[in-house]
Amino acid sequence: MKRCRHANIVRLVEVIDDPAQEKIYLVMEYLAGGPIHWQTPEDKPVLTLKQTRRIMRDAMLGLEYLHHEGIIHRDIKPANLLYTRDRRTVKIVDFGVAHYAPTHRIKARETNDTRPDTIINQDLFPLRNLLRTQGTPIFLAPEVLDETLKTDSGDDTRQFLSYDTISAFESNPTAGPSNPLKRRPPLTTAIDVWALGVTFYCLLFGHVPFTGDNNRYALNDHILKNDFKIDDEMGYERVVTGGRHPGDNASEGSTVVYLLEKVLEKKPSQRITIATMKVNFPRF
Repeated sequence: MKRCRHANIVRLVEVIDDPAQEKIYLVMEYLAGGPIHWQTPEDKPVLTLKQTRRIMRDAMLGLEYLHHEGIIHRDIKPANLLYTRDRRTVKIVDFGVAHYAPTHRIKARETNDTRPDTIINQDLFPLRNLLRTQGTPIFLAPEVLDETLKTDSGDDTRQFLSYDTISAFESNPTAGPSNPLKRRPPLTTAIDVWALGVTFYCLLFGHVPFTGDNNRYALNDHILKNDFKIDDEMGYERVVTGGRHPGDNASEGSTVVYLLEKVLEKKPSQRITIATMKVNFPRF
């Protein structure tokens, strides 16, 4: 975290180790603007489309930076997007379940990054942590909830494998006698894109896209199997969306539906990337 320097990422100012109390204190940047207020008690939107654009722009830029650094946030949601004091900038906060993925950092370095790498002990970020279902349930991507990872014996075989072994299985799904990896997509930065998509939906409509009647299993099933619905209106201005399949392809509603379909794509391999979102988002 101390390495991270970006306008849309909360800054870690200092780390204080107190051996006497057996505690470690993190001194974080204070974001006086507070969290985003995005819904009324009646689950209606309170943000204008202009405000939603600004929030999404800042969140996208922050996520792009994190992914470039090899960091998967894993808990993107409105509550983890805070305003600065002047409320002109939104920053991503709360890295409690974040994961450092060296393979993503390597890919970034292969592009245009010439900065020296910070030495990070990979033992602090074992792969089994990434495979655990962590984060806020309503914002979890389908691939995180997919229980088909489990083998016939019910054991989560993948958690005991190294990065190299997993890469080998993913590039050659028939490798190995038991082939435990072929049924579940790898967990990548795409899980953050999904969570950002759910956040986008919340900001636009004032409620979440998937529900489970306070039942975790019903919620998971809804996320895995059902499509999201589009309200007739969006934003504080109550702009007409045109529904799930708007007829006017040039309308704001059509653009929003297009973006939501791309970010809330259940197959991670077909989900839009942050880079592509930056190109398409000006259409909104």
